[in-house]
Amino acid sequence: MTPSNGEQPLHIPYWALDPAELLSFLMGKLDDKPLIQILERVLDHRGRTADAAQIAGADLSSMTVDSPSRSV
Repeated sequence: MTPSNGEQPLHIPYWALDPAELLSFLMGKLDDKPLIQILERVLDHRGRTADAAQIAGADLSSMTVDSPSRSV
């Protein structure tokens, strides 16, 4: 949608999107199985990175693919 006079376009940062929506935008429509596999790999990487960085307060048992963190 084009902004009206005096309005600015809305820019939404990628990190504000749901992970499945972001992947759909970047990769096109994904079936459930490939989407789940990608999200599992992202979560695994985030967990290993958080564990290696020893991020204070990071609870790896409750981390999700879209859990906020500073350095992951």
